[in-house]
Amino acid sequence: AMVSNILELPHEMICKVVKHVDLKGQLALRKVCRTTKEIVDEAAFKVSFVQKIDFRLSIVSIWLSLKLKEKEMIRN
Repeated sequence: AMVSNILELPHEMICKVVKHVDLKGQLALRKVCRTTKEIVDEAAFKVSFVQKIDFRLSIVSIWLSLKLKEKEMIRN
């Protein structure tokens, strides 16, 4: 059966697809909905030292906040 919405695919498959999207595309995907934001964050930073990313864009500024993982979490 054909899927009409990417969010109907298995979570792991969506994460694999998102890993191949460039940074500009990932930032755009984060704006679509809460689910795609969480998937992009998980896929892009799963093996990284970043635990959480918060990005805000307005006409006059760009704001980016990264919450880093603790050292113990990075090693595991």
